[in-house]
Amino acid sequence: MTEETALAWKRLRGNNAVVFMNETPQSRRQNLKPGISAQQDFEHELSRPVFLMSRRTALFGLGSLIVFGSEELAQDAAAQTQRPVISQSSLKGIRDASQRLITQSRDSFDRGLVPLVDHLDQFSLAANLNLRLASSQTDRETQLQWHRLQVRNLDGVATQLKQFQQPASAGWEADVLLARLSLAQAQSRLAAFEGRTNTAASAQRAIIDLARQHWDKRLDDAAVGLATPMQLWRAAGLVFSSENQPLDADRNFLHQAIQATDHWKLTGTGIGREDLREAFRFELARVDLLSAKPGTESFNTQAQRAEMSVEKLFDTISQFQSKGTASLYDMAAAWRQRQELHIFLEESRREPLPAEWKQRRSNDLNQLSRLATQTVDRRGRAAADISYVELLSLSEKTMTGETSAVK
Repeated sequence: MTEETALAWKRLRGNNAVVFMNETPQSRRQNLKPGISAQQDFEHELSRPVFLMSRRTALFGLGSLIVFGSEELAQDAAAQTQRPVISQSSLKGIRDASQRLITQSRDSFDRGLVPLVDHLDQFSLAANLNLRLASSQTDRETQLQWHRLQVRNLDGVATQLKQFQQPASAGWEADVLLARLSLAQAQSRLAAFEGRTNTAASAQRAIIDLARQHWDKRLDDAAVGLATPMQLWRAAGLVFSSENQPLDADRNFLHQAIQATDHWKLTGTGIGREDLREAFRFELARVDLLSAKPGTESFNTQAQRAEMSVEKLFDTISQFQSKGTASLYDMAAAWRQRQELHIFLEESRREPLPAEWKQRRSNDLNQLSRLATQTVDRRGRAAADISYVELLSLSEKTMTGETSAVK
């Protein structure tokens, strides 16, 4: 690792985790003192949504999949906000499409064609959509089935990764820890849903420990150039959220990440690419939005900023995709972040979004659907990525009422 690269990593992580060129992994871990309290409000943390961190980033996709607020907030909003009634035929179509995506994504993951974070993202789309629909219809049996399916799937993923026994493989140990952490999250949510508070609290304690271990391993990888800035951000976000850090922790990290990617852009390196920089800028806009109180002028200003940022992120990735240096999945993951942003805004403000925002979201989804339809070669991971876009289209129809019908 060059001195310049070491300096860039130091700038990225700031004073919380300084990497020295002659440091051993053991001494580096001893120097990690992010100043995070281990105190944990378990009752608050049990309100997290499926596969996602409460108020923060989850660890999936190109950047981080955004969900705003908690499952409790979403359920409360669903109870107070009129939602379209979904026809039985539409529900069946969503279930079939969800199962197709899960099967194809898991098959691609098993064959080493899809990285762990992408598989988690694709699975979370299916689980989150079905749980959201079941919650809006107070269908506890379906919710329980999906909670159990999450645990089974993640248990299989964690077991499979561990059995690989590839400590020399880049990122293997960190991925094993991430899979175990995701499993613990699913177990905690299932236990909380079933009313097993002690089991849920025990799983939350495991999450805190696994988040720390995962962060340590990503730092070890970063010290030898095997972890990206976005992987570090995901790892940091897990620690911040599991230990209930104030959002200032996220904000400080992101400011340094943006400075580092700006530096790398000047040097012409790939990790300073414009889409990565825009991803970090959207993360920062999202954190600022979450810090604002709904109904205030500050909240409305930050909502505008977040909307502009996520649009620019999608447009930037679209430009790279047209040149063959970004994928359909990259675009779809960015579009999903906008959809989650809009869901949060509607549920927080209890009022419709501006019509032009909805129209631009619809136009970009149409662009994604055209690209998916034009993909003839469905080998490799393409089939799963196309199914991902198809399920996004179905989820959009549930929001706009196109699936409404009398039951």
